[in-house]
Amino acid sequence: MVLERLARAQATLRDHDGALESLKRISQEDAGSLDPSVRTNLYLLEAQVVSTEDPGRALKVLARAQKSVTEEQSLDSIRVQLEITRCRLQRQDWKRAINYGLKGAEQAQKIPGCVELGM
Repeated sequence: MVLERLARAQATLRDHDGALESLKRISQEDAGSLDPSVRTNLYLLEAQVVSTEDPGRALKVLARAQKSVTEEQSLDSIRVQLEITRCRLQRQDWKRAINYGLKGAEQAQKIPGCVELGM
């Protein structure tokens, strides 16, 4: 998807407004036809872009990402948990950050060959 690559490039270049606009276009144009894993990846990208300005808003995006995850024991689920941990750390919500980090680590240990946590 060209728009997804454009959004990733804009996020890398710290053009957050452009990245959010590209992500909105993707969600409007391909709303029903996206695969759940692609939708989860787009939500994760949107959360990363939004978290630079407002971690609370990023947590709302990540709540939508959790709903789009089809399997509890999957790499997408682990990635969502780790992104929630990052947002909680940015908000200085230490207790919840620890809990989400531990939950992500527990899930990663159940998946063989998971490199999300560097194990």
